[in-house]
Amino acid sequence: MTSDIVGVWDVSLADGVHQIEFEHGTTTGKRIVRVDKKEMLRKDWLFKLVGKEYFCIGKTKCCIAIDAIAGFAYEYTMQKKIHWMYGVMVNDFPQLESLLKTALKHTLNLVLIKHI
Repeated sequence: MTSDIVGVWDVSLADGVHQIEFEHGTTTGKRIVRVDKKEMLRKDWLFKLVGKEYFCIGKTKCCIAIDAIAGFAYEYTMQKKIHWMYGVMVNDFPQLESLLKTALKHTLNLVLIKHI
């Protein structure tokens, strides 16, 4: 069996440094994520060759983004410590601030309705 490892990252967290390996079969769409040599995610036959794969290192949520850059060339980006609110991934502060304001508004409306 051949290896399609396209990315290796060292991720530093409070509990130490973890090695992330990512395999991407560019003809089959296969995706495998390993954390410290342990397989955490496997998807064999995917028709969509680009997209995102989410996984956790302990309690830290991570994402590997697969983007087409030219022809059959791909770029792989790993992100860690992604914020999640109400099941929605939040990548930047303005988006986080907007979600917090919306959540606060709904909470205040519920409190006002209960007291009326």
